[in-house]
Amino acid sequence: MGDNEDPQKKLKEQLEAERQKLTEVQREEHDRYSARLEKEGIYRLDIALKATRVIRTEEGPHKDAELRSLTEQAQRKVQEERQAAKAEAERRKEYLAEKAERDKQAREKDLEKQRQREQKERDEKQRAAKDAARAEPVPGVMQKFNALLAQKKAERDAQAKGQGQEQGGNKSSPLLDKGQDKSPGRGEVSDSRAEKFARMFDKSPSRDKGFDATHDPNNSHNFAPGRGGRGGR
Repeated sequence: MGDNEDPQKKLKEQLEAERQKLTEVQREEHDRYSARLEKEGIYRLDIALKATRVIRTEEGPHKDAELRSLTEQAQRKVQEERQAAKAEAERRKEYLAEKAERDKQAREKDLEKQRQREQKERDEKQRAAKDAARAEPVPGVMQKFNALLAQKKAERDAQAKGQGQEQGGNKSSPLLDKGQDKSPGRGEVSDSRAEKFARMFDKSPSRDKGFDATHDPNNSHNFAPGRGGRGGR
């Protein structure tokens, strides 16, 4: 038999071999004992194997005492196995709960890292969009700006066209335009200077209303005949 053989299978083979050594009456007694163990839920192959030896070798009260002892062993072992199984189940439950918590924390950490990466990508995209907006005008703003330029150009064109029509209706000769120049030319006296000279003449000393402002005392011909004064001599 190999070392890796199932222990339960090995026990079954040993039990069958020992039962072959029993008489028919002994096998029937062993069957009744095994049925009681199964009914109580404490049947075990190792206890059944020991029972075959007791039934085959023991007699009377000693045999009954040995079988009761084997029953108590079965009860203890089954209880121990059940407690061990329960403890194993609790450990398994705790392990699974801890594993679930670790997995949850790992998933939350991964999700947080993913959220941080996504937020970083969004921030980078926003910064890139802002940089692009600063480097290049917004299309809507450019459209408004171009429309404003076109409007201003149209207004200038209309104004220039209106001025051209007005100047075309008021054309005159260059000599006439030159004569209508309001600025005084060479040898001309402005209105303000003429008024100034007129006031000066009004205030000049004259002895009679016939005083001539162009009178020259050195010219005797300038005296009017019949007037008195120094020029009469």
